[in-house]
Amino acid sequence: MQIIDSAKSQCTSISSIPGGMTFVAIAIQTKTLTIMADDKTKVGPADSSRININENYEVAYWTEALGVSRGKLNEAVEAVGTSVNAVREYLAKN
Repeated sequence: MQIIDSAKSQCTSISSIPGGMTFVAIAIQTKTLTIMADDKTKVGPADSSRININENYEVAYWTEALGVSRGKLNEAVEAVGTSVNAVREYLAKN
């Protein structure tokens, strides 16, 4: 049987019972991968279409990129949300 033949290379035990049935136990090795939402070593925003005013490195990036103070950036985000385009439009009008 092909399934059993291919499983033998990874099996931990093979048992046969009367009547010709074979049971194969296979140990599966898994790995856990942890993905961080924000890499603090990056100086730009993780999502360049949004402004996260809760991350100091993003605030530093956006205040410089937009040429505004932290207070003005906070005001704009509170007024129109975190969309960079909406914040740019708000700052152009105010």
